[in-house]
Amino acid sequence: MTNDTKDVSKRGFIKVMAGSALGGAMVAQAGHANAAEPASGGWDDQVDVVVVGGGGAGLAAAIEAGRAGAKVVILEKTMGVGGDTFRNGGVMAGQGTRLTKAKGVDVTNERVQQHFASVAPVLGTANPEVAHIIAEKGGETIDWLESLGVRFTDDLVADPSYAADLRIFHQVVGGGRGYAVPMTNAAKAAGVNIMTQARVTGLVVDAGGRVVGVDIQHDGKAMRIKARKAVVLTSGGYGANAELLELFNPSMKNLGYVCSEESVGDGLLLALKVGAIAMRTSQGPLLVPDVEVEANNIFQWQTMQGGGIAVGEDGKRFVNEDSSYMTGELTTAIRNQISRQKAGNIWMIVNDSAYLKHALEVHPVALAKGDTIAALAKATGLDAAALKATVDTYNQACAAKNDAAFGRKLSLIPLDKGPFYAGKVRPGVVLTTGGIKTDGRARVIRHNGVGQAGEAHGPIPGLLAAGQVVEWSAVGGWTVSGAFTMVRVAGREAAALASV
Repeated sequence: MTNDTKDVSKRGFIKVMAGSALGGAMVAQAGHANAAEPASGGWDDQVDVVVVGGGGAGLAAAIEAGRAGAKVVILEKTMGVGGDTFRNGGVMAGQGTRLTKAKGVDVTNERVQQHFASVAPVLGTANPEVAHIIAEKGGETIDWLESLGVRFTDDLVADPSYAADLRIFHQVVGGGRGYAVPMTNAAKAAGVNIMTQARVTGLVVDAGGRVVGVDIQHDGKAMRIKARKAVVLTSGGYGANAELLELFNPSMKNLGYVCSEESVGDGLLLALKVGAIAMRTSQGPLLVPDVEVEANNIFQWQTMQGGGIAVGEDGKRFVNEDSSYMTGELTTAIRNQISRQKAGNIWMIVNDSAYLKHALEVHPVALAKGDTIAALAKATGLDAAALKATVDTYNQACAAKNDAAFGRKLSLIPLDKGPFYAGKVRPGVVLTTGGIKTDGRARVIRHNGVGQAGEAHGPIPGLLAAGQVVEWSAVGGWTVSGAFTMVRVAGREAAALASV
């Protein structure tokens, strides 16, 4: 856990949350007390737009703002840009692109929005206004990335696990790393200044409640940078912050993560301190079930497609292994199983198969091994009799082609030949689905106070946000294209604001 994570105490965070729910006057007072605007000449530097976070979202926002004529600085707390974006698989959904037109694929915006509305709540579109923009402009964003030099394969992804009937999934050559050089070069060409090892510690708010700058720590020195037009938060999620996960939702206690270890919720906390509203945080993050405990690495769930089962510490199956993590069903079952146990993990029991070999080539992990199920039980500490009974019952289901206990239909391949392997895994956070409430212009929204005249909600002047730091309004396959679409909106919006 990083130092800035440790600075967030439970008591302090609860105070921030309480403040964000109070009336506008109380919020403004708290914000000013945190970081008031300095007297004239008190700034260490001045730019038009400050972008907080140098992941792919921050680069995209900065490129758009810079191209629109704004003087832009990206503040990235680590030693380099990229964040979670450069770590992902590089699948992006969007219709009406150069590639979909070339392939004769015609999917309407309405069809995409129907898909958004049909998915499970964990991935559902919380903000219809933003979802509409993502559906309409996601393809445009893919072509925009291509214009920057990001290369895509010549074929659409044929059968992603997200929505097989929508042939609008594009694959970046090289996965997430394929964004790195083109986007970094485009930001520099747009005149963007990238400051690394620059951690933002607070937002500066003027007497009228407008965000006008940031406080940072850079090279061991405190600095204050003025944002004449806007501050844009693109600092990612909070999946690596165990304390925030537990505070938002106690059922998320002790989760692992496969996101960047720097994804600790910096931007969310900064926004809450000036009155932003947090949305959907209680729903929990999107999880994959395959984080290997000791190495904090991925052990692919798909290895069981070559023959295998998942068991708890009692040696018994507890889930249909075909269940999809995209719906939340699988990881919910794993979390529930863990809550019933003494230890915080479950085991994947697999055959020596091509699936296993491939998984270990991609993510090498240490596995327990046994030539027999009894030997495997000894290597894992599982009860030998219980595990053998479980495997025998599963093998009988495979022979009958009927898994009556759990309804598994795919990969009913018996565990009847050794050697056998076991991997200890737990759910891990891929991305967080809750965050700052924003509107279709990427403006951060606060509550204006109970009983006050006018609209109940309104934007915080000078503060924009997009990407994983906001409430989630895209679904599987639109993770990056949805985030990039809205950060492009944020970049253009920021550049268009009047200077202060």
